Amino acid sequence: MKKIVLIIFVMCLLTTNVYATDDIYNEQYKTSGASDLYYELPEDARGIIDEFEISTQDIGWTDAISVKNVFSMIGDIFSGKGTKPLVALSSMLCVILLSSFLSGLSQTEKTDSALMISFVSAISISAVLVLPIVGTIQTAVAAIKGCSVFMLSFVPVYAGILMSQGSAAVSAGFSGVMLTVCELITQASSFLILPLVGMHLAVSLTSAVSPNLNTASLGNLLKKTVTWGISLVMTVFLSVLGIQTVIGTATDTAAIKTAKFVASSSIPVVGAAVGEAITTVKGCISVLSTSVAIYGVVAIAACLLPVIIELVLWRVCILLAQSAADIFGESKSALLLKAVDTSISFIIAIIFSVFILFVISLTLVVMLGGKS
Repeated sequence: MKKIVLIIFVMCLLTTNVYATDDIYNEQYKTSGASDLYYELPEDARGIIDEFEISTQDIGWTDAISVKNVFSMIGDIFSGKGTKPLVALSSMLCVILLSSFLSGLSQTEKTDSALMISFVSAISISAVLVLPIVGTIQTAVAAIKGCSVFMLSFVPVYAGILMSQGSAAVSAGFSGVMLTVCELITQASSFLILPLVGMHLAVSLTSAVSPNLNTASLGNLLKKTVTWGISLVMTVFLSVLGIQTVIGTATDTAAIKTAKFVASSSIPVVGAAVGEAITTVKGCISVLSTSVAIYGVVAIAACLLPVIIELVLWRVCILLAQSAADIFGESKSALLLKAVDTSISFIIAIIFSVFILFVISLTLVVMLGGKS
């Protein structure tokens, strides 16, 4: 009988603990401002968040993200974004086949008529590609800007949660570095990325179409310069954030241990209970901190994944058309398609750099700052 009473008592104690944990989590969730982050997302990203029914208000919201759901969502994006690239691919293949057929009617490939047909074929392909590609690039730059604007709202909320967790030094370092990064990306999206990609596309197309101008090296130089510049900036910011997080974690850990020691030793009778209460509250806020950080990663993916998939689809279609142009001997069309593919790979590299920068930054803070 005594054993049964003891078991019931332990179960009641655990249940009370769970409810207390939920109460602390919900209270911190309401006061942190995490519930307002949804409204800072771009409209397309909100649709993805709604599809998964994601809300950080529920501790177990991550259960909604399964492998099946993720692949289903990616499939929906493929089907929705694949129409324009497939239509463009069909048009390009028709132009290549027609150009090859007309060139075959000439006695030799070096005749003026064959050269003119090849030139007209390249111009026709550029007419098919340029407008939709430019539109997709503009959409990609808008997605980068939307992601950085969301992070400008996310960083203060997450820094406040870190502060409540007792990670004041980590919070200060994280907010300082990330707000600078977000502001730089926002300004670059408005005034730098789109002109650079447009310049690269124009230079590459000119080199492919014009027989007297060889500007391919200029386009490659531009791409390498921007790529190395982005890599350097990412390295600097992540290094600074990593160093500040490590130092801040050590400082915050010492401060929390000091607070627990003071509470346990200076408060009579209930000092030990107060120390344990500090640990419990810190643990609940740590759960909220991790939950909001994962939400930030999911939100960043929701902002950038659709445009990445669309660009990948364009690249696949262009590579197929380029292969067809090589097979049928349309060298000028193949050069033009290769130039467009290079520009698309350029913007994809920029998007992946932004994605990796934000995700690694959050991961660093969660992995290192969570130890304080």
